[in-house]
Amino acid sequence: TLLLIDQTALVQALGLTLVHSLWQGALLLAVLLLVWPKLRSARIRYLLAYTTLCSITLLAASTFVWVFEPANSVANQAPEPGYLPSFLPAIEASPVLKTTTFSPEPWYPLLVGLWVVGLVFFLLKLGGGMLYLGRMRRTALVVGDNSWQRRVDELAQQLSLSRPVLLLESALVHTPLTLGFLKPLILMPVGLINQLSASEVEAILAHELAHIARRDWLFNLFQAFMETLFYYHPAVWWLSDRIRAERENCCDDVAVALSGNPLMYAK
Repeated sequence: TLLLIDQTALVQALGLTLVHSLWQGALLLAVLLLVWPKLRSARIRYLLAYTTLCSITLLAASTFVWVFEPANSVANQAPEPGYLPSFLPAIEASPVLKTTTFSPEPWYPLLVGLWVVGLVFFLLKLGGGMLYLGRMRRTALVVGDNSWQRRVDELAQQLSLSRPVLLLESALVHTPLTLGFLKPLILMPVGLINQLSASEVEAILAHELAHIARRDWLFNLFQAFMETLFYYHPAVWWLSDRIRAERENCCDDVAVALSGNPLMYAK
């Protein structure tokens, strides 16, 4: 009986959390949108958007802790007639049949069930993405020209990076990207270095090193997890889109500062 009661309390708390997260996220986004046009710095826009996304997560977690009340005091009572030991409430006990006042509570089991199905799907998608990144790392090759690895080391010193960064080529990527946190590396598409001028390659490397210096790989992983939890929330997807755009703008600023040639970098 205790297991069933706790399960019911858990479903009710999750249902309340999902419902309240919608208006909580919308309210936080509305506040952000009020100040967004006045923000001129990509770094400030990034920080505020990421903080708003984290705030939605913290508010939802606080809501769950606040409303979750397992009924331990009646753990030894026998189940009431008609009680169904499952996620679906008994039809005869549904408040919808007893009152004309609308209440979302009878829909919480269905709502939570749908959320769990979506959560599992997006968790599998996230896990598959991580496995693919691991495949990229394992199949990457060292760049033939060692001078570029030395140039990466020099640029990393300018950005005060304490960890060594490895430069590799991969046939699985179509644009330059960074991987890893403890052992970061830069993956370049095969042959891209030979198609660009030295200054253009340096600008690209500076951009990717800026991602590493800012620990973007780790923050992007946290962001992906929050997206997975709130996959149903329009505000979360809007924030995530802006966070990714402003993250790139921040790294562009660093690359321009290192290259000293905005026009060449824009090209």
